[in-house]
Amino acid sequence: MPIANIDFSLSPEARAAEEERLLQEAADAFSKRAEAAAKAFGFSAYDIRKIDLGGSGTVYSKGPEMAMARAAFSADAAPPALEAGTATVTVSVQGEVALRTSDKP
Repeated sequence: MPIANIDFSLSPEARAAEEERLLQEAADAFSKRAEAAAKAFGFSAYDIRKIDLGGSGTVYSKGPEMAMARAAFSADAAPPALEAGTATVTVSVQGEVALRTSDKP
């Protein structure tokens, strides 16, 4: 029986760990950019007014086709050759900052 489609994905735990790591990187980059903007426009500080977080957060579920594919293979049939691939995990940070002329809020 030919195989029409097989999907693989990161485990929810691995995806969450990678999103957490990327979120820290994105937050650091956001802060550095806000600080650079404040200095470029002659301000000494900034306040974060709004933050929007986004991520890939894709959830995959096993469909009935996986159960049918497993049932179609007999015990003596050779399993299909599978290779590891890559998965893309994305995180985005967008926000608004208010620039200040003093370091005191």
